[in-house]
Amino acid sequence: MGLAACAWHPPAPMALTPVRIPARVRAAIAGEIAAAGDVELFFTATTDPAGDLVAVELLARGHASAVPAITRDLVPGQVVLHNHPSGNLTPSDPDLEVASRLGERGVGFVIVDNEASRDLTVTRPHRPPPERPVDMDWVEQFFAAGGPLATRFAAYEPRPPQVAMAKAAAEVINQARPRLVEAGTGTGKSLAYLVPAARWAQQNQKRVVIATHTIHLQQQLITKDIPQLAAALDSPLKAVLVKGRGNYLCLRKLDEAIAQSDLFDAGEQPVVAALAEWARTTRDGSLADLPDPPPPAVWERLASDADSTLRARCPHFDRCFFYQARRHAAAAHLLIANHALLAADLAVRAASGGGETAAVLPPYHRVVIDEAHHLEEAAVHHLGTQTSRLACLRALGRLHRAKGGSLLAQLGRALAKLPPFAEQAGLMRKVHDGLGARIGEARALTESCFDDLDRLLLPDPLLSNCDLDAEATAPQRPATDRLLKELGATLSATARDVHRLLKQCAALPPTIADGLASPLTDCAGGVNRLLAVADGLLTLTGPRPENRVRWVERRRSNLVGFSLPVELRDELAQALFRPFPGTLLTSATLSTGNDCAFVADRLGLGDGEPTPLSPLVLPSPFDYPHQLRCLCPTDLPEVNEPRFDQAAADLIATIARRHGGRTLVLTTAFRQVRSLALALRDGLAPEITVLAQGEQDRHLLLERFRTDTGFLLIATDSFWEGIDVVGPALSAVVITRLPFRVPDDPLEVARTEALRARGRQPFAHYTVPIAILKLRQGVGRLIRSRTDRGEVWILDHRLVHKSYGARFRNALPVAVEAGAAARLLAGLEG
Repeated sequence: MGLAACAWHPPAPMALTPVRIPARVRAAIAGEIAAAGDVELFFTATTDPAGDLVAVELLARGHASAVPAITRDLVPGQVVLHNHPSGNLTPSDPDLEVASRLGERGVGFVIVDNEASRDLTVTRPHRPPPERPVDMDWVEQFFAAGGPLATRFAAYEPRPPQVAMAKAAAEVINQARPRLVEAGTGTGKSLAYLVPAARWAQQNQKRVVIATHTIHLQQQLITKDIPQLAAALDSPLKAVLVKGRGNYLCLRKLDEAIAQSDLFDAGEQPVVAALAEWARTTRDGSLADLPDPPPPAVWERLASDADSTLRARCPHFDRCFFYQARRHAAAAHLLIANHALLAADLAVRAASGGGETAAVLPPYHRVVIDEAHHLEEAAVHHLGTQTSRLACLRALGRLHRAKGGSLLAQLGRALAKLPPFAEQAGLMRKVHDGLGARIGEARALTESCFDDLDRLLLPDPLLSNCDLDAEATAPQRPATDRLLKELGATLSATARDVHRLLKQCAALPPTIADGLASPLTDCAGGVNRLLAVADGLLTLTGPRPENRVRWVERRRSNLVGFSLPVELRDELAQALFRPFPGTLLTSATLSTGNDCAFVADRLGLGDGEPTPLSPLVLPSPFDYPHQLRCLCPTDLPEVNEPRFDQAAADLIATIARRHGGRTLVLTTAFRQVRSLALALRDGLAPEITVLAQGEQDRHLLLERFRTDTGFLLIATDSFWEGIDVVGPALSAVVITRLPFRVPDDPLEVARTEALRARGRQPFAHYTVPIAILKLRQGVGRLIRSRTDRGEVWILDHRLVHKSYGARFRNALPVAVEAGAAARLLAGLEG
């Protein structure tokens, strides 16, 4: 064969098939452009299965050279169009930026001239293949007596409530409609939602997020439930526990800390050395893998940070712990996260227009929220803003501090190491002198500003918070606004000064600028953080925004400012239910009586699209009448009387002796934890050991309680739920009072005012239902298996004597026995 026969010819360039625009659609576009005059317009268009335009809608009108790009509600398969009045259809840089962002979401981008006679397709729409639903017969067979679960696990027993919940979860996933499902303890709800979620994710090669409130449940899912499910499925299942970026060590920052010892104080350097040793052997480089967590001040400066990442340019990119975790997550069917991480992701997507791109989490298409009664509280802080004295000082100190170890000091050191160049001395003077002085002035202003705010808003040392928009605060508002605006402007100006220096450095010849890449990236992250703090200050100024509550709160030497949404109904609709309508919300406690109306109302389910499926309440399979007794002594003092703690301690001691310890006491305040521990410890020793929350690490405290029967554990908020003590270690739970929330919290006050504005009585429609959910969680600590037996004592006789007490009693799994304590104790002996 001759050489000519083997000659290689480059293939013809591939042409992008243009989106076809029918004549009637072109006429409609041209008509709108003519009516608007010589300006740019922004259209959205629906397409048929072939990707050709079917109909257009005008979304925005601009001027001769620009138009707003309204992209929030666009879905894959749609097309956006806009005209170039000049007739030049070449896409501008903003066009390409919008087209790229929309292209990742499957949305096409087309430019037309004013007559709509010529057009340029920048990106074509992508219509994903139809989703394959989960087969209901398959679900039922999977849980059946002869199904995969029964074949795999000898002790497996079908549970009708579990099958009912699995089918309810499959309906949510298949129909893409949200739903509340309450599944009582023992239902097996984790496996009930995991089975259809995993099946759907495998069939469609799309991810499902499983979000929980507690670490305990995340660990149960990832170490027990999902491995069991994977063993019973006929195809591989991959699930990943997703953590926030700040949980991962940054190897680049660690290397720099080792190479530049003065970045950390002498007392911190051994911690850095220990982290370097750990980094060689760690499984995933996350905080959870550390035997002992380092001081927050050290970890914060060494953790991975979205504002200071070199991405693929980083020399450690291939080994980067965070990006390794992201790659694992991108290949997963199920993403296990906490509520806070999901809320952060939703907030980022809501701010950026949503879509199919990665945000805090990789793209996903269905959501399961377990422990959903906590969703409102988890989401509210991520959909609002928070700033403080310490946040301002830390942002400034991160950029520059007198004793060194700051980002600008790193930049100055990097500049000094470079071969001499013309601008070197001037840049170093700006780093060490000019910007250092400017940041020092900003730090002094921060201190004085927050001191003045403290004196103005919280003059009484006994006051802990102040509503910025309350009528009583109106006389101080001009002064507080002036202080906050002055500080915000100063911090913003300081950030801009640093940014100008960074631009000067980045504009140096590449042979010089490349040697500054790492410190420039870190400094840019510091600038972004300072700007975010300044923006947070400004949210506290001016007229009160709609559906927002703003207040300051004293926390020891720190003063914290909040601006949070009062009600999340609209925010959750925009951020969660509309972009992710296939959302299942489940918990053992969603109903406050006969239905889930309270939680549905708080979360905005039922207000417009998408229309939710009917809530489902599934009973627990436990035989509560034979396993549990619920008792309320009516002869104790009122819970707010000074005599109550001693009377409660006397009765708790009797209960604990009767059970040989094995008693969990749940309170609503640390003050009462300390008071009861002091009153009980000496009298019960040595037969019974009193453990008190706050005296030992929570996890160690719980493990100690589980291991023996001679303990009485007194605890507060975090022990009311999310803990499992199965078997003989726990046979009595004592609840000292009905768990009403503190009524003077500004967010709680604002929520009650919002309810009044809606014509509802706050105590009946908010305060009581919230407390019922909490009480049900506390009562649920006792019976965790079919063999558990015991008593729940509720020492607050408002449960019996107040009219609202009936609502609490009706929400409990057994009838409440009320009477004198001695008679109740005698009845137990019988």
